[in-house]
Amino acid sequence: MSKYISRDAAMSAQNREFLAELKPNNELDESVANEKKKEFLNKMGQGDMQALNKYKNQLVTNTNYLIESQLIFADFLNRGTMETDQRTWYYTLDEPITDNKTRIHQITQQGNAPQQGIIMQGDTVFIQPYWISSEKVSMSRFNLMQGDITNEEKMRKRAAKGIAKKTNNDAKALLDNGLITDIDAVNGIDMDEDVTEYPSKTVYDLSTEGGLTMNVFKQILEHFMLLGKQVQNIYVPATRMTDLWDWMSMPAGYDDGSGVTADSVVHPEIQQQVVRTGTVNNLFGYPVNLIPVNTLNGDETEGDVEVYVQTTEGAGEYRIFPEPVSNSDMHKDAQKVYFQENRALAMFQTPRQRLNYAKFTIDGE
Repeated sequence: MSKYISRDAAMSAQNREFLAELKPNNELDESVANEKKKEFLNKMGQGDMQALNKYKNQLVTNTNYLIESQLIFADFLNRGTMETDQRTWYYTLDEPITDNKTRIHQITQQGNAPQQGIIMQGDTVFIQPYWISSEKVSMSRFNLMQGDITNEEKMRKRAAKGIAKKTNNDAKALLDNGLITDIDAVNGIDMDEDVTEYPSKTVYDLSTEGGLTMNVFKQILEHFMLLGKQVQNIYVPATRMTDLWDWMSMPAGYDDGSGVTADSVVHPEIQQQVVRTGTVNNLFGYPVNLIPVNTLNGDETEGDVEVYVQTTEGAGEYRIFPEPVSNSDMHKDAQKVYFQENRALAMFQTPRQRLNYAKFTIDGE
């Protein structure tokens, strides 16, 4: 995330509320806390099965915030929590579909490409969970018997980090799969007949620009204006944020002979705004966050340099499931206690949600 933009500012109201609800669960649950954490950890170190099982049964809950607070591409989606009752595992489309060929796309197995899913009765989707497992993590029994709280905290962070990375990869795979090269060919996207002009695609090759130029911003603005959608975040490879200075740091009307002239620069006030706040307002007419991401490739010699643009509307649905749908495994030996978290979640995308984001290639070989 940008050092200028707080996470709250970059999130939708729904996702901000979702994350806030998880935050209190970052620590051990209240019943454990009341036993005094050090005493409880001491019992675990001694091999007390009641204490170990209590910890195991709360591990998913106690890592939820650590995982969710690290995600980037999952934040393109509407995030929420499911109940354990399968009778509630349904999602209703905003608008019914009339084409029987219309399908959703969903993640059904961690690391695999999204699969097609059916829409029942024209507007209902069954929310199908799948599981992501953490690496096997451990805590020293000796340290636990000493009441070493940091030992437990480090173990939770290790479990959360691995799951967060896998979750983020799945979310990105869902988004990449949903990019459109011909909007008219997608079943389930019916543009309003009163709309006289709209984009033909949601993926653009602007590699001849060679960077994050004024023309890239113009294309982003035009694309979403035609769709009647408002941009919220622009995710930029961290190493390419400096592209902005090539045309934002020059006074309007100045020509130094480099080929960058007054027609391709902006007013100094906009340049100051980007430097100080990490946002762009006047180019779009409303606040837009520029978010550097160090996991996006910024080197054109290593492949395409891509920018992802997120609107204020969700590009899909994302749900997490509590215990016992999610669960953890545990065993111990003479030196350590071992845990592995199996986190249940669901991700899917409806046809119309594919219009709520886009990708722009800004450089490449």
